[in-house]
Amino acid sequence: MGVSDDQEALSQLKAGVGWKNRYLFVRESCGGGNAWRCNVDHIFRVNGDRLVELGVIFAHPESRDAGSGYGEGYFRDVYNKLEMNSITSHAAAPGFWVWLKEKNGRLVADLGRTWRENAAGYAERVEKYRKRLGRGRLTEEEMEDVGAALLFNAALARYCGRMAEEREALKAAERLFDVKTLRSFRNDLAIVKPGELPGSS
Repeated sequence: MGVSDDQEALSQLKAGVGWKNRYLFVRESCGGGNAWRCNVDHIFRVNGDRLVELGVIFAHPESRDAGSGYGEGYFRDVYNKLEMNSITSHAAAPGFWVWLKEKNGRLVADLGRTWRENAAGYAERVEKYRKRLGRGRLTEEEMEDVGAALLFNAALARYCGRMAEEREALKAAERLFDVKTLRSFRNDLAIVKPGELPGSS
């Protein structure tokens, strides 16, 4: 946290701690870097006479206000399990938004809303690799675009339990990837567990 004096440091610390609805948010930063969840909010709730931590969500680095990822009863996080993968660079890695709700004192993924909120981007990526079918294997240059679209959609569909959509992406991958790349693609996809919360990369 870059500050010029103690007063500025105190001001930033205060901005990073605050209540929204019945939840207390406490900001934590890794101090810099390009990891997607470098900045996170720890979420607490009063349970009887205790303050209990419910979980941790992504915090946008440009927002200093704690709890910026919460609204209308939902918490928003970024799925980062494939931030490092075998198909794309870090910049093109598939990271979709996950919507969470509190249930029985913990955060759980709302897969229906997660799918709906990501549906428009999913459809755009489908068109991207459908247009490429029938013209041989992807080149190395195409991996950052078409290859990334395939991994993104397959991961999103698998995460949300959308088996038909996942199968479609897998069939496209079989036509567009060479044997070695397809093996890496399947290995990366196997990391994705339906409904598993994002976490440290």
